[in-house]
Amino acid sequence: MDVKTLYTLVAIADRGSFAEAGNAIGLTISAVSMQMRSLEEELGITIFDRSRRPPVLTDAGLAFTSRARDLLTHWESMSAALKREAAGGVLKLGSVHTCVSGVLPLALKRLHQQGHRIDIHLTTGLTHDLERAVYRRQLDVAVVTEPEVPRLDLQFMPFFNEEFVVITHATTRGDSDKGILETTPYVR
Repeated sequence: MDVKTLYTLVAIADRGSFAEAGNAIGLTISAVSMQMRSLEEELGITIFDRSRRPPVLTDAGLAFTSRARDLLTHWESMSAALKREAAGGVLKLGSVHTCVSGVLPLALKRLHQQGHRIDIHLTTGLTHDLERAVYRRQLDVAVVTEPEVPRLDLQFMPFFNEEFVVITHATTRGDSDKGILETTPYVR
C-alpha cells in the first residue's frame, strides 16, 4: 500500500465512480481498478461492492476510507512541515552599504513573513569585494551596484533601479544637476 493508492481510494469515495476518480487524478479506469483490487488483496477485505454499477464502498470500505483520510491529513501536514524545514537554513548574504539601510530590510522582512526560516549572515562591503566573495563561495548571494565590467563567471540579475540626485546647499547656483556639477569645484 502506498500514499497514491490511498489518494485514489479517497478520490473514488468523493467522486462516486472509478471513471470520475481516474479523470480527476490522471489515471485510466483500469489503472484505478487495479489499484483498488491490489489494495483489497493486501488488506484482505472487500472495499467495494462490484455487483453494483458503479461499484460502491462496503461498510469495511467506508471505515477504511475514513482512516485513509485521517492518514492523508497527517501525511500532508508532515510533508508541509518537512518542506518548511527544508526551506530554512543559513543564507550568507552580502550587500553594499546603501541597500542595508534601504530596500534590504524590507525584502528580508517579507521573506520572514512568508514563513521562510532562514538565518541570515550579513556582510557589507564594496561591489568588487562582494563579487569576489561570491566567486570564492564565501557568500551565497550579494546585492551590489552594477559593476562596470561584470564577471563572466558570475550571474548578474538586475532587480532594482535607484535614482541618484544631486543635493547641494540652497545658495549653490545652477539650472540642472549637470550644470551644478560642472560649475562647482567639488574636488580641491
